[in-house]
Amino acid sequence: MNTTSTLTDSARETLETIIAVFKRVNRARVFGHVRPDGDCIGSLLGMHHILNHYGIAHELAAPELSGERYGPIPGFELIRDEPSSGFEPDVTIYVDNATPERSFAEPEAPDTTINIDHHAGNSRYAEVNWIEGGCAAVGEMLFDFARHAQIEITPDFATALLLALLTDTGSFRYSNVRARHFDITGDLIRAGGDLMLVNRTAFEGQRRESIQIAGEVYSSISFQCEGKAAWSELRAERLESFGGSVNVPENLVSELRAIRGVEVAVLFTELRPPGLRASLRGTGRIDVSAIAAQFGGGGHAAAAGITLSECDYESNRLKILAAIEHAVGC
Repeated sequence: MNTTSTLTDSARETLETIIAVFKRVNRARVFGHVRPDGDCIGSLLGMHHILNHYGIAHELAAPELSGERYGPIPGFELIRDEPSSGFEPDVTIYVDNATPERSFAEPEAPDTTINIDHHAGNSRYAEVNWIEGGCAAVGEMLFDFARHAQIEITPDFATALLLALLTDTGSFRYSNVRARHFDITGDLIRAGGDLMLVNRTAFEGQRRESIQIAGEVYSSISFQCEGKAAWSELRAERLESFGGSVNVPENLVSELRAIRGVEVAVLFTELRPPGLRASLRGTGRIDVSAIAAQFGGGGHAAAAGITLSECDYESNRLKILAAIEHAVGC
């Protein structure tokens, strides 16, 4: 591995704390976030390989998991859609979770909890928090973990980290890309990571329902603020006719942001029971995470989300659009 380390002294100290935990526990549970994306899936599987290195029995889980897209990634079958009742961990590890509410409630949590995330707005809810807001993906952090701890990156481990890195950089199209990400990718390919499999799995092979959903979104785009803001929506009845949220293409909202002149894009999804989910993307001039925070959401400056439950869809959509208009300045 030739990539230059960017770990700070504080990060190394936190890593040593995590390693000390791993050396004393026997059973671990790893939780991802609801509707896990490529970084979440890759990070869950990355933790699987790290925990195997330490000989720790473990369970991986994420809410609303679907194998439709990421099923071909080696090890995906190890991830559950809910934790098993008979597994009693010594430590719970959250990956890619800005807040614990985006994962499973665990009323009888073990004494030790670990939070590994790259969202700058992370609420630091665990006993041990390793947060790197400057990293493009949690998979990037786990690459640094493996190298710091001198853990061998096997081909399957490398493929998992490639999945995390490529999806959260939009295949190196997003503003979070740095030169070291290409170095990391080279190291992972040399370690046997299957770049072709990752690209086919993450960016190709869409179901016909997914294409129909994309068409629905494209056909109902609205523009505000002289084209600086773009939004579209998926109403519950129409979404259900296309098989539900499992068929929504990942990062569909990024296609709205890609429209020339758009500085903020948002895709609204109507939820049942009554509620709303909003995915926001920006070009960098406007911090969309600050907009999301006004409604209890969060994320990154260029990518954020809001989920509201037990609320009127249309009135809250109008409130969020008004906040976007204010941020854009129109």
